[in-house]
Amino acid sequence: MFNSTHLSSLLDCGQTLRGTSGTITSPNYPSYYPNSASCVWTITSNPGTQIKLSFSTFYLESGGSTCSNDYLMVRDGTSPFSRIIRKLCGSTKPDIIVASGNTLRLEFRSDSSVTYRGFRAVWSARPVLVVVVVVVVVAAAVVVVVVVVVVVVVVVVVAVVVVVVVVVVAVVEVVLVEVVVVIEVVVIVVVVVVVVVVVVVVVVVVVVVVVVVVVTAV
Repeated sequence: MFNSTHLSSLLDCGQTLRGTSGTITSPNYPSYYPNSASCVWTITSNPGTQIKLSFSTFYLESGGSTCSNDYLMVRDGTSPFSRIIRKLCGSTKPDIIVASGNTLRLEFRSDSSVTYRGFRAVWSARPVLVVVVVVVVVAAAVVVVVVVVVVVVVVVVVAVVVVVVVVVVAVVEVVLVEVVVVIEVVVIVVVVVVVVVVVVVVVVVVVVVVVVVVVTAV
C-alpha cells in the first residue's frame, strides 16, 4: 500500500498527493505557522474510492462564522472552483470530512497578524464500490423477502375469504344476509391486507435506512 506523507515548510507549502493514505500539516507544524501563508494540497486516490479526512490537531486563529482571518478551506475536487465542503478556523477539532469521490483540495491561508500551532490531518481512501454493492445487495434481498411475504399473505387471505364465503353462503339462507355478510368479510379482508402491506413497507424502509447508515459510517 502506498503511503504519502507531507510536512509543509515555508519553502515548500502545499503539494500534489496521490495514493491511498497520507498526512498533511500546516507550515512549521508542530510550531506556529507563519503569517501570510498560502498553501494548497490536492489529493487524488484510486478511481472508485472516496477520500476521508480527519484531524488529530486543529488550532487556527478564529475569524467568526465566516473565518475571515486564518482558515483551511476543504473542497470536493482538485479545482479551485470545486464545491466547498467546509471552511475551517478556530480551535474546535472538525468532524471527519468525506469527499464525494477520489479527489480533495485543501487551501490554507493565514493573515498578517496572529498565528497559532496549526493543524495535522490524516487522509485515507475507502472503496465506494463496496459500499454501493453492499447497499444494493441488502436492499434487493429485503425487497425479495417483502415481495414473497406479501404474496404469501395475499394468497392466504384470498383462500380464507373463499372458504368463509362458501361457508356463509351454504349456511345462510336469506339472500340479504348473504350479501351483508359477504360485504363485511370483504371489508375485513381489505383492511387486513392494507394493514399488513403498510407494516411490511414500514419495516422495509426502517431496515434499508439502518443498513445504509451503518454501511456508510464504516
